[in-house]
Amino acid sequence: MGTVVFLHKEEHKKFSEVEEKMAAVAAEFLGRQMEQ
Repeated sequence: MGTVVFLHKEEHKKFSEVEEKMAAVAAEFLGRQMEQ
């Protein structure tokens, strides 16, 4: 399992669907790399 954290200066800003998908794809990629 991989983990990716996005941080933003504004406390109450909600991340867009695209940003959430980017984090999920990056975490999946990192998880696969760590399995090898």
